[in-house]
Amino acid sequence: MLLTPSSGQRPVRRVADVGTGSGMIAVLAASLGYEVIAIDFAPAMVERAKQSLAPWPDAQVRQGDACALPLQHGEVDAIIGRNVLWTLPSPEDALKHWSGLLQPGGRIGIIDGTHHGDFRRFPALYKHLSKAFGHGGHPDPVADNNPNKEVPLATLDNPQQVAELFRRVDLAEILVRDHHEVDRRLRASWSWLNRVTYKPRTFSISARVR
Repeated sequence: MLLTPSSGQRPVRRVADVGTGSGMIAVLAASLGYEVIAIDFAPAMVERAKQSLAPWPDAQVRQGDACALPLQHGEVDAIIGRNVLWTLPSPEDALKHWSGLLQPGGRIGIIDGTHHGDFRRFPALYKHLSKAFGHGGHPDPVADNNPNKEVPLATLDNPQQVAELFRRVDLAEILVRDHHEVDRRLRASWSWLNRVTYKPRTFSISARVR
């Protein structure tokens, strides 16, 4: 869905994966036949992405900031990112920047979720239960010692918050899709405490540059 062009629009051939990390999404795109440029700010992640993309010699990996991508205008047909937009201090500015790098008809797509923010169903009860039983390796992201607490989307609880950012930067044909199967698979690996108190919602949003 993220890379599917609108009816009559030019096809997507070259894709930039922003905040690629270990390169998981970039690898998926490359395996589907897209030309890929994977981008990450962290040098260690750049090296990991290079290893992941080694089977695709035409794939590129570049180091760069999500708000100052190392791309030329029109170099790619689509810009995608997984779990990156919510970490940015100015996600709207990032979307404007991405949009400005694409020609009309280009695609922007993100995969994200509500699991980064204040996600507990019973926050007061969770504090007591986690003290008694432990949090199972999944502490609250909005804890005081979390460096991402202050970013605008830290407490994201609805994909429409992100869709509104897409509208503000004048993107067209905005499509929102929930990914319930991803949520089910995530929950299957959690402790009973997280399954009871955690309320994730994984979603994707895609749009076309006018």
